[in-house]
Amino acid sequence: MIDLSDFNKHFPKKAIKEYQRGFKSEHKGKQDEAIAHYLDALRIAPDYYPAHNNVGSLYLSRRDFKAAEEQFQMAARLDHDDPQSYFNLGNLYLQT
Repeated sequence: MIDLSDFNKHFPKKAIKEYQRGFKSEHKGKQDEAIAHYLDALRIAPDYYPAHNNVGSLYLSRRDFKAAEEQFQMAARLDHDDPQSYFNLGNLYLQT
């Protein structure tokens, strides 16, 4: 388990807020809006690997395999211990 309060200390508050907006938009089914928020979070904090994973998943759902792969690979590079990025890459490779 990850303590989100400790996790969020590593990233700027603005990036976290954009990520949270993206997460809410994604769960409301507003993919374009979610992608925009995740990309805004990444402009603020390029090493915010959860945003890379989430935007990659949205790209994957749109069958934009190249963009999804780039996002998942970046997330894996930024946090080698994050199993989600490797799972996402495996899923992408199975689909392609």
